[in-house]
Amino acid sequence: MAIKEFLVKLKIKWKKQELLSALFIRLKKPFVYIVAMIKYNKVQKHYIEVISIVHEKVKSERKIVAGFYVIYDSTFSAKPLFERMLHDDLFDPYIVVTPDTHRGNDNMLTQLHKTYSTFLSLYDEKKIFFGYNEDINKFIDYSDKFDIVCFLNPYDEMTHKFFKMEYYKDKNVLTIHVNYGFLSSENYSKKNIINLPSMNMFWKVFSETKFSYKEYQRYQDIKGKNVSLTGYCKMDDFAIQQKLEFSRKRIILAPHHTIAKDIPDYLQFSNFFRYADFFQALPLKYPDIDFIFRPHPLLFVTLSKEEIWGEKKANEYLEKLTVNQNVIYSSGGTYFDVFVNSDAIIHDCSSFLVEYLFTGNPCCYMLKSYKQMNTIFTKFGKECLDVYYKAFSEKEILNFIDAVVIPNNDELKKNRDEYANRKLKINYPHVADTILKEIKVAIGYEYK
Repeated sequence: MAIKEFLVKLKIKWKKQELLSALFIRLKKPFVYIVAMIKYNKVQKHYIEVISIVHEKVKSERKIVAGFYVIYDSTFSAKPLFERMLHDDLFDPYIVVTPDTHRGNDNMLTQLHKTYSTFLSLYDEKKIFFGYNEDINKFIDYSDKFDIVCFLNPYDEMTHKFFKMEYYKDKNVLTIHVNYGFLSSENYSKKNIINLPSMNMFWKVFSETKFSYKEYQRYQDIKGKNVSLTGYCKMDDFAIQQKLEFSRKRIILAPHHTIAKDIPDYLQFSNFFRYADFFQALPLKYPDIDFIFRPHPLLFVTLSKEEIWGEKKANEYLEKLTVNQNVIYSSGGTYFDVFVNSDAIIHDCSSFLVEYLFTGNPCCYMLKSYKQMNTIFTKFGKECLDVYYKAFSEKEILNFIDAVVIPNNDELKKNRDEYANRKLKINYPHVADTILKEIKVAIGYEYK
């Protein structure tokens, strides 16, 4: 029952209702904060006990078993760390393909099988667990199998309780978080990620930039006490990609997924509806350019909803676009090979905003307005946009292709490269080694 309704029920007069309601709200906030801090500190103290248990395994030369909870194959940001553990005698790592229970049963099953298939093509089948048994409609609890669990997804509401940080807070497991994106958006940074309950309860959070590290210290309830500045683990894999030679220009088109009606305006990065027909026209206008269509994995999941386009219209759109011989459809999985073997990108994604800067290639970001640029993005995000070409219309996108990409006239390249080297490439390309060393030291492993 809302506080005002409660006061009305007690027959308290209107003016007193307003006064008492305001007083309650003012008192509630610090009370909630105190309760949260008691919870968070209890979890952090619990890790001291867990470390001693794990240390005993280290001393007795038993392997430390690690689980990596992955919902989408394209967001496996800790892949380099997992692979380092595969070749380290101290660890025995596994991947748990984790269900997305937030977007319907059909999508959950589709993504489970797709992600499992991706990892099956890369690793031994024995190293991959399913988080859901389809035959008996049952989610599987692996909490007693691991000494360390790496969560890539900080949103507890996105999955089943067996894969939530909240479920692990009392377990004898050391929990870590490796982010799958950069904190380039104000809302995602301050409100939706940094101070989530899960972020305050992880044993260790590995921060990607000096900016994000300071943001944790400023906005997290426990003020960054569980955060380490290590660099962006995901990009280690970018350094080992093989660049191929192509005779034609290759431009990535990467529209974001934030088109749903229930998404607030300040989170709607996507310009897809504005440029949907324009994307169809580009391959015809530039027959000598190959366009790599790389939508966010959730874009067509959202488009297929009946209240938006519906599955039939979404499929027809994709078929019409990909029937062009100069269109390559890149769907899910890793995309660094796509990045390396491209000449430019046109997009409105938040993670690609930073990640594509590692290529050194020209970038064009689609924006709705200058107001969006000044209100949605963090200081860090704005710095990235400063070294981008920006487009607010079809004409400006065409100008990017005609004046920058085709003639190789990239006036911002020097600025981009200097910025990436100075702000982004912390411990690159050895971030996984940095994280692994920190974990080893923390659990009492002595280097010989």
